Parts: sequence; C-alpha cells; structure tokens
Amino acid sequence: MGAFLKAISVKTRIINALFIHSILTEHGKSKIGYLAALAKPLFQIVMLTTMFTFLGRSPAIGDNLVLFLATGIIPYNLCIGLTNKMLQINKSSRNILNNTLATPFDISIAFLLSETVIILISAATILIGLGHFGYWDYRVDSLLGILLITITSIILGYGVGLLNVSVSAIVPSYEKVWKILSMPLFLMSGVFFVADQRFPAEVIAILKYNPLLHIIESMRDSFYRSWESTLFDMGYLLTFTTIALLTGLLMQKLTQKRQRV
Repeated sequence: MGAFLKAISVKTRIINALFIHSILTEHGKSKIGYLAALAKPLFQIVMLTTMFTFLGRSPAIGDNLVLFLATGIIPYNLCIGLTNKMLQINKSSRNILNNTLATPFDISIAFLLSETVIILISAATILIGLGHFGYWDYRVDSLLGILLITITSIILGYGVGLLNVSVSAIVPSYEKVWKILSMPLFLMSGVFFVADQRFPAEVIAILKYNPLLHIIESMRDSFYRSWESTLFDMGYLLTFTTIALLTGLLMQKLTQKRQRV
C-alpha cells in the first residue's frame, strides 16, 4: 500500500510539473498571454454576433444572439480545441519523453488540464455574465445539464485527441489530414443553427451521427426553458464518447514507443 501511494505521489508531481510547463509554454510568463487566452472565446462570440447582426440574422432560439452563439461556440471549443491542442504532443514533448520519467499518458493529462482550465474559466465568466444580465436563469436542473455536457465534451475531445496523437505517431502527415477533415465540423455541428429548423429530414439523418451536434443541442436544451431538442440522444452521445475514449487509450498504449522516437 505504501509503495502504491508513493507511486501515485510521484505520478502526481510529474503531471503537475508537465501541467506548469505546458501552461508556460503556451501562454508565457506575462499576464497578457493568459488574458489573451481567456478573451479568445469572447472575441469569437463578439465577432460573430457583430457579423450576424450586420447581416440581419436573428437567433434560432430566444431573442439574444450572444447567448445563442455562446452555447454553440463554448462546447465546440471545449471538445475540438482540446483535440487540436493534443496533436502538438508528438512534436513538443519529444525531449521531455526522452529525458524524464514522464510517459505519453502523463503528457496527455497535462495537456488536458492546461487546455480545459483556460477554456472553462473563460466559459464560466461569459455565461455567469450573461446570467447576471438576465439572459438565462440559474436553475439546478440547468446547471446539472450544463455540467454533464461539459464533462462529456471534455472526455470526447480527450478521447479523439488521444486517437489522433496515436495515428499521427504512425502516419506523420495525418495531422494535415485531420485539419482538413475537421474544418467542416464548425459548420455541421449546429454552432450557427438549430438543425431541425434548417434542414430536411434526409440531411438531419446524416447530421445526427455527428456527436458535436448532440453536445451543442444538449447545451442549449439546458439554457432555454422554452425549447427542447428533438435530436439530442444521450445514449448515442455517451456510447460514442466511451468508444472514442477507450479506443484512444488503447491506441496510445500501443503507440507509446513510437511517440518517444
């Protein structure tokens, strides 16, 4: 038991050191780097709100365009932002893997923490601010729904990220392929629209296989009292997320030697 606790203590210190290294590498030691990272989602929301207002677009749900876009952009960034961030592991961590006791799994956890902490702080600031101004109600069921879908978004992003890191360790050019494949996701995941209000049944039948669409629909379902998603399927989302995580962990285990090369 003592040996086990000691091993856990050592592993915790390693991950903590990697977490700090990742934060400093990404954002530097100045406050400006952190402020820029925190403001990035807000900047995205403000820019899109300005553009849609200029084009005369109104939100598909409710009467506040900022809230509608925020409930799409934030869960999207949580998932895809983490996935894309983890693709940097093979390039940025080679020296760490070759010169420390750290494993690829340790580094992936550090990346998970460093990426999600910044996004969660920014998201909480934005959503609490919108709630303060009365754009949505703080309700227990709403908060539980938001928490559940936030955790699911992070786990899905982590699982797909692990899978991508493993594949790119075998096929280095895969990173470019993923960037091309993931580009349409921003347009196909419901960030700007509500699928059943925009597309015919034939298109929706295809879009329903996109787990990000379920995540965003669920997030909005938690925010809007007067609207209930007809597409969200928790069973499908949890199944997809579990498979992605387990596959990612298995592939990471199988390719960890390649990640050290």
